[in-house]
Amino acid sequence: RRHSLLDAVKQTKHQKPTQAKKYTIFLGHTGQDGTASNFAAFLSHECKHEQLSCFYDVGSIRPGICYDECIQDAVKTSEVFISILSPTYFKRYWCMHELDLAMQAGRCIL
Repeated sequence: RRHSLLDAVKQTKHQKPTQAKKYTIFLGHTGQDGTASNFAAFLSHECKHEQLSCFYDVGSIRPGICYDECIQDAVKTSEVFISILSPTYFKRYWCMHELDLAMQAGRCIL
């Protein structure tokens, strides 16, 4: 099925959140890999189409905003963390930082 990943995310929505959520999905990826970036952009677009709120750094971080605070807030207020693995994902500081934040926050990680 085309949207099996997004269907899995929708199934997690039946769980009662412990705090208000800004985002259904946080997309973790590296911009260093073209395929990962393209897939992240595709998923972001599909989330909008499915009316799922999505944190995607390309369009979610406004100029002048503290990057680290924005990332921390987005991870903490997301229901699901989707990690888009690629050849350099585990070598990138921010990818590991975001994943660590998601694990500490007890987010569902896909």
